[in-house]
Amino acid sequence: MTQDYSDIDRLFEGFDPQVSDSRTFMEQLSHRLDAVEHVRHMQEVQLRRLHRAAVVAFACGAVLGGVCLALVLLWPAGSPLFTLHIPFVPLVMLGQYGRVALLILLSAIVTSGVVVTQYLQGSNR
Repeated sequence: MTQDYSDIDRLFEGFDPQVSDSRTFMEQLSHRLDAVEHVRHMQEVQLRRLHRAAVVAFACGAVLGGVCLALVLLWPAGSPLFTLHIPFVPLVMLGQYGRVALLILLSAIVTSGVVVTQYLQGSNR
């Protein structure tokens, strides 16, 4: 398989770069490398901050979720969470099984927090 490189050859025919003295070139190169190092350092600092914030958010969510779950589980089993004194079946069932519904809701909130935290940490790497 042969390729025709005549277009590329014509493109570079008139290319005549101006070469400056090595001191100016080295100063410019050093300045550019310093700028790259600065940007890389700032990205590392930002990633550390994001990681620390994610860990703190996860710890706070775990503690608060555990406290809420403990409060719901410590609620007396015989008493409903709320009573509206309305004979509407879905509301009566929600009053009777409100602890289970609240536990499922709190578990879903904690789980979604863990998933979002892991997703954010994965997307910043």
